[in-house]
Amino acid sequence: MISEMVVGLDKSLKGNLRDKTQSICERFGCVVEQSPSKRKVDLLISGEKPKSTPLEWGMTIRFSSNEMLESENSFDSTFLLDAEDMFSLEDLLTPISEKIHKGKVEFLVEGSSQKLEEVFKRANSYVGRLYRRMLLLDVNRAELESELTEYLTLQHTTLQLSLNAQTIDDEDDFFTLIMNSIKGHKLIKEMAVIKAEDISGLTKDWDKVIVLPHLDIEDEFLLVKFYPKADSDQANFILGKILQELDNFTFSKERFKGLKTMGELWGQAFNSLPVPAALFKKNGELLLHNSPFSKTRVLPKDCLQFKDNEKVDLGGGVFKVTRKDVYFNEDVYYLFVFDSTDESVNKQNNSSEELGIISSSIAHELNNPIAGILTAISLLELEDDWDDDSVDSLSEMKNGARRCQELIKVFLGFSRASLHQTESGSMAESFQHSINLLRFRMVEANTRLEVVEKSNNTVFRNLGNESIRSMIFYLIMNEVLTSFSHLNLISSEDSKGTKQGEFQESSDEVLITFKQDLQDLSNLKQSKLIKHLLENQSLEMTILPKGIKLQSSAEKLLL
Repeated sequence: MISEMVVGLDKSLKGNLRDKTQSICERFGCVVEQSPSKRKVDLLISGEKPKSTPLEWGMTIRFSSNEMLESENSFDSTFLLDAEDMFSLEDLLTPISEKIHKGKVEFLVEGSSQKLEEVFKRANSYVGRLYRRMLLLDVNRAELESELTEYLTLQHTTLQLSLNAQTIDDEDDFFTLIMNSIKGHKLIKEMAVIKAEDISGLTKDWDKVIVLPHLDIEDEFLLVKFYPKADSDQANFILGKILQELDNFTFSKERFKGLKTMGELWGQAFNSLPVPAALFKKNGELLLHNSPFSKTRVLPKDCLQFKDNEKVDLGGGVFKVTRKDVYFNEDVYYLFVFDSTDESVNKQNNSSEELGIISSSIAHELNNPIAGILTAISLLELEDDWDDDSVDSLSEMKNGARRCQELIKVFLGFSRASLHQTESGSMAESFQHSINLLRFRMVEANTRLEVVEKSNNTVFRNLGNESIRSMIFYLIMNEVLTSFSHLNLISSEDSKGTKQGEFQESSDEVLITFKQDLQDLSNLKQSKLIKHLLENQSLEMTILPKGIKLQSSAEKLLL
């Protein structure tokens, strides 16, 4: 560590004292700077009145007269030595280098979040600059055309990266794809995932590396190195795009993991039903079924011919067919449940309701032990005698349990959504949840939404599902954020980063308004997903010049 320390000899350090100091520092292997005012240094060694300063984590050694030593006290970052006390200088170099090394590590770790915001700010600045240059009348058209060509080439690279990433589920393969995709641009030289303890080895090149927080794992970071001659704005632009893709990749990985887990749970739920049940794709492929259905020995092609409420003879018993068409991702699936006409069996069955109840029960059964595990880990963390490896293990266990808990909450919420809406609750809570989900998007878009709740002590009277309501608000506010972000690119206002609004909830409507007019929200009007979710919750959406209004649908009011 001492060989990494840059020592600056201040101009106030002169003559024989300067020569002796330089000799000692070089003997210890330090990098010695004769003109520290031209280059920032870790340790500044000076006379009584230093003419320069070290870096923010740096320290100062001042050689002073006996009178000065008696009248002044040493500060946390300054040591006062007698002008003849060279032995103390030798004793101080090693502990000072260790403290400086620790300061550099803290600088890289604690500044990672600020560095992330800076990346997106520089990326937006690059795009905004191109937009503004396009509007100038006296711009050099050849230069502008060249800049736009470079911009479009970078956009094409990131779009191709996004397309190729769809088939990858391993993080190492994903980073290999990133580096192979961008290597021709000579902007980003290196990008990798590192652990917190690896940062200690980066302090020598602290001014040549970028350390960013990992978007998914708390104790890991992203290490980025630009090429020395890379255009800084372009490098930050493509880095911002890569971080977006990394966020999408992380979300997809968790989603696929969650879907796999949910698929296994639904398989168990089907097998728990005491009556035959099966789910088919439109082409007749059998997706899910239970043991009672297997015993009927009915062929899929024959099953698809059955009609709702039809009575059929299967496996020696007479069953009433319940057939439901399920629409998902613009495709149709067929759910069949066979109720025995025997009264004693019928008393036990209501297939649609029971399926929802079972899935909800499974979520509750999983949630209880997870909550116990989190509580136990929290108690263990209160102990003081854990070594570093044990602390890391506890933290890893806690993060894993929290991820499981989030998946369970999602599963529980949407299992409830499959039943009749019987939840009541404030729409404001669902809205606040959606704003929390948009935190990363706000950083990415360099736009913060500050929406204040205007309370009138009333709540929306319609019953609904909190998970679906949160998703509706998330989709709406995501489009609003995108609209404001596009406006920021061509705006020259100093306060363009913050958009203020109000949230009002009454018994029959919810109103979200902003001080500025909203731009084009055509995507919101055309979204099939939000239309489906609004219909599910019996809501209607109206887009106003400065806001969005949600109210109960006419169909719901008639009921």
